[in-house]
Amino acid sequence: MPQKHDTLIFGSGDCARLVAGHLTAHGYAVAMVTADDRNDALPPPGDEKRPITLWADARLIDCRGQAGAFQLTFG
Repeated sequence: MPQKHDTLIFGSGDCARLVAGHLTAHGYAVAMVTADDRNDALPPPGDEKRPITLWADARLIDCRGQAGAFQLTFG
């Protein structure tokens, strides 16, 4: 099922969580993808205007398209 997000962040380290928190506070829809199977990869609650979608235990399998119109497949 296709889903649209403004920004996709690979990883769940401190920097990735900080960037995700700043983006959502400014109204961007963010998806975070991490190969980790942990569920605590999201930034701590703050002043997010939009939720962050977390895809844990995922790996990029295929990437097609161009800037602004990517189609990504995860497994």
